[in-house]
Amino acid sequence: AFGRLIRSREDSGHFVVLSPAFPTRLLSAFPPGAPVMRLTLEQALQRVAQGVGAQPMIGAAQQEADTQ
Repeated sequence: AFGRLIRSREDSGHFVVLSPAFPTRLLSAFPPGAPVMRLTLEQALQRVAQGVGAQPMIGAAQQEADTQ
């Protein structure tokens, strides 16, 4: 799946795996130099939102729930 998202050096994007059981051996499938980070769901949503210039939906939903 990663190769379908990032095809050249000019491409950029986010590849998010939501399973905490992601086998470490699969990390070798990523291209050399691809940053791999283990984040909470909230942290991942914030980083992706920053990358695409949007607000993370889960944070907005949480703020709305907090005001009720």
